[in-house]
Order: sequence, then C-alpha cells, then structure tokens
Amino acid sequence: MLPLAGQAPSPDQTEADLRDQEAEIMHLGEKFRDEGKAKEMSDLIKNVRPFLGRVSKAKAAKLVRGLVDMFLDMDRGEGSNGQAEVQLCKVS
Repeated sequence: MLPLAGQAPSPDQTEADLRDQEAEIMHLGEKFRDEGKAKEMSDLIKNVRPFLGRVSKAKAAKLVRGLVDMFLDMDRGEGSNGQAEVQLCKVS
C-alpha cells in the first residue's frame, strides 16, 4: 500500500512498515523511469509528501533526491525544453 495524499498516518506503523513503503515508492519511481512515464513520476513525487512527514528528515531528503534524480534522468525526447523539470521544482 503506497502512501498517497490524504491518507492519515497509522498510529501503529512500525519502522519496518515505513521502510517497506519507502522501498515501494522507490520501486514505483524506477518503474516509471524505465517506462518513460514523466507525468506519473511527477505525480508520484507530489503524492509522497504526506509520507515524508512520517520519516526522518534525512530519509525524506534521500527519498526525494532519488525520485527527482530519476525524473531528471528520464529521456523526454527531442522537443523537451525543460519546462516539466522547472515546474516540478517550483511545486515541490
């Protein structure tokens, strides 16, 4: 179960549960990167915000950095002018 916007944190979540969710998020990010789904990747980055409040700042930074790096590594073709990247950074 991935944490999405609007989900309340469960009071009985363990460190292992959080670690599993973090791994699922990264796996989904890798899948979107490999499939070239920039829109879905952008949405994922935005939708993990509630989850970031449940982990340490260092873990949150590592997760966001990993997702943004994957997003920036995606090949968006010849016509890409970088606007998607700029927009994502403004929103994040």
